[in-house]
Parts: sequence; structure tokens; C-alpha cells
Amino acid sequence: VALVQKMDLRPFNYLGDREERAAEIFARYVHDDWGVGVETGNCGGAGFLLFLSIEDRAIYISRGAALEATLTDRRLDRVMDKMKDSLRSQNYGGAILQALEDMRAYIEKGPPTTIETFTHIVITLLFPILWIAIAFGKCVQNMWQQSRHKRDYAMVASQLNEIERAEALALQGRYRATSCPICLEDFEAPPEGSLE
Repeated sequence: VALVQKMDLRPFNYLGDREERAAEIFARYVHDDWGVGVETGNCGGAGFLLFLSIEDRAIYISRGAALEATLTDRRLDRVMDKMKDSLRSQNYGGAILQALEDMRAYIEKGPPTTIETFTHIVITLLFPILWIAIAFGKCVQNMWQQSRHKRDYAMVASQLNEIERAEALALQGRYRATSCPICLEDFEAPPEGSLE
């Protein structure tokens, strides 16, 4: 465990997330410099280092290559998330002990099971996929509504054109009444070729 009050962040001014990046660089440096963990030969080191900068509110857990399969990024994120309540109440010792206990439990448990990995993938991808599906559905709905409005508009415009054409023919005298406007009885059809 490496616990500091505050880091010197001046060399990291050019970075966006400078506190997190500085914590990562410092933790990896201390991990390598102190030789944390047991060398396991071809697998790399089997140790981890928990770095905490109190005033910078930065946490980073550096792990040896032998623990990468067991202490996955997702598991380490969970460990750090569980620390946050204790850190907010300034219970630094409790937060560190909780993190060490959680990591010990993960190491004893071994690499993530298929179910744990599947659950992580579903949780990680579910919300983005759901958001994309909702956005796509809204786009399809808007396109359908616009298409429907265009069809309705074309139908009404066509009906108006027919009415306007009928009015124009009536004004030209080419319109023939087929029924009496008073009694609404149909007229007898004039013989073919008649001008009536």
C-alpha cells in the first residue's frame, strides 16, 4: 500500500485526467521499484500495489502480470467503487482494509467464471445497445410519420386539384348538370351527339 497526502502534478499539466494518470504512473513506478510480489517465472509478478492520494482523490491498483487474469480491470473497478463510501467519510484505513480483503477474495476465487464474464459483457453492452435501439426506433418512427404525412398531403392535394378542375370546367361552361339542383332528380341522358 502506498498512501500519500498529495501528489506533485506539475509534470502532468499537459494531460486531461492528470490526477488519474499521475496515480497510475506513480503506482506502476513504485510497484516496479519496490519489486512488489513474488516473481513467478514466465508469468511475471504475483503482487499488487494499492496507491491512494488523499487530497487528489486518486486511486490506482497496479498488479503483476500473473494476476492480470484474476484481478481483471472490472474487478479492480468494483474494489475501488466499494472504497469510495469509506473514503468520503475520511475512513482511509477502513477503505484500504476493505480493498485488500476484496482483492484477497478475488485471488482465492481465481479468474472470473464464464457467468461473471458474460454478466459483465451484458451489463457493459446492454445500455449502449438499448440506447442505440431506442434512437433507431425513434428514427424509424419519424420516417414513417413523415411518409404518412406526405401521403396524406398528396391525397388531399389530389382531391383539391379535382375540385379546382371541376370549378374551372364549370366556369368555362363545359360542365353539364346531371341532376336538378332543386329536387336532386337525375336528368334524362341526352341522345348521343346532342349539344344539350
